[in-house]
Amino acid sequence: MSKIKIIQNSNLSFSGCNGCGAICCQSNIIYASLYDINNVSKYFPIFFLIKDSKISLVYFFYYGEKEKQHCPYLKNDLCSIYEERPYACRSYPFSNVKNNFYTDSNCPHITKSKFGMNLADSKRVNPIILSDFIGNDFLNKQDNIISISEDFVKFCNKNDLLIPYEKHYANNDIYLNFKPTIQKNLYLIHPFKIAALRLNKQKLFDGKEYFLSVIQKLIQTQSNVQTLYNLESKS
Repeated sequence: MSKIKIIQNSNLSFSGCNGCGAICCQSNIIYASLYDINNVSKYFPIFFLIKDSKISLVYFFYYGEKEKQHCPYLKNDLCSIYEERPYACRSYPFSNVKNNFYTDSNCPHITKSKFGMNLADSKRVNPIILSDFIGNDFLNKQDNIISISEDFVKFCNKNDLLIPYEKHYANNDIYLNFKPTIQKNLYLIHPFKIAALRLNKQKLFDGKEYFLSVIQKLIQTQSNVQTLYNLESKS
């Protein structure tokens, strides 16, 4: 997202999502957090990205490395999982970072025209943007969402629970290729290691029962590699 701070650009307006050709659905990597893991886990494999000795928040991916390829759940420019679409999709083209509100300058329906929904006046962001896109529920929980997501990622990394994606799927017929700059830094939860830890080191998850439930959910999402592979094969 190429960010423009909304409150500092109160002359901007938004003309809505109709007729844009689903440009925002032509991305192969978007942020995720534990906030929407239940919905996301039904449709996408969920991985980690480690780059420059830093581990990201949880990421999830649409598809491989073809040019101008859209999300496989997009049908006739409409989202086929609309009611359960990930938070990042629902909130686009807006975002909130530490109570600073931004919009994506690449969205074709963000303009300086007087037609459409005004994004802000000189003092506040349009409340419709906050409630309908960013979401009051997310805003109220954001600090906790970010904190627990970061703690979870650090826990997985510290306890060596991850395996490189390429290594895990190297000899698998359903192996999905992502962009090389991404793929070499892509990791996932090692299912066999988790099983062994649960048998031999139960204390690792003492007081971390929620993390264990998330880990189990992430392992289940690995089956979605097959799902995306099948969707790719049909496209």
